[in-house]
Amino acid sequence: MIEGKGGLALFIRVDRSERLPLHPFHGRRCHAASSPLVYNQFIIFKLGMGMDLARQAYEKASKYELAYGCCPQCVLAAIQETVGFVDDATIKASHGLSGGGGLTGKGICGALAGGLLGLGAKFGRDHERFEKGRFINNFMKSRDLIERFRERFGGVTCEELQQEFTGRTYDMWDAGQYKAFTDARGSRCADAAGTVAKWTVEMLVRTSALNHHEDSNGPGEKHDSPGA
Repeated sequence: MIEGKGGLALFIRVDRSERLPLHPFHGRRCHAASSPLVYNQFIIFKLGMGMDLARQAYEKASKYELAYGCCPQCVLAAIQETVGFVDDATIKASHGLSGGGGLTGKGICGALAGGLLGLGAKFGRDHERFEKGRFINNFMKSRDLIERFRERFGGVTCEELQQEFTGRTYDMWDAGQYKAFTDARGSRCADAAGTVAKWTVEMLVRTSALNHHEDSNGPGEKHDSPGA
């Protein structure tokens, strides 16, 4: 175990098979070196680079949210621009999730929704693999992100965050109330978007760099889970 930046404990997987390491972002074999020692150094380097990418993701998502709004799109754009995985169609499709879904405030925070879509873009189940099971690994990662978000921000729905950030909720279809919310929240929603983008990039980089080839499930994990 190696202590990473910001106190993050990084568990380094040694590949003793003398294979060339996988590139942590696109999954193809690298041509740098084949010894376990160099492989570990490669992972440590990539994890360090990943922390820098996570910080960039925070800056991009928060900047986009302040300038353009629609926090799920801001989160996904930041992920796309730092580590990839997310395509333009996913960013477009996330638009209606803003403001708890259709600006109703009732559903999940748009920033958190963007993070969940970012995880799903890498770890989720493809259409052609419906029959392969539930892909529980993505559910586990999504649950971890949700619980971390709840602990940090005091809720998961848009209205819960409105209450936490400003002390009241708003009808975002009322122009006056929407302006009041925008004035009262300051940069809090931008911080939530940036934080989710940062956490999601950290999760994507960490799993990729440790070479759990995770297009679905990690080693030994089952596709299905009771009740999933």
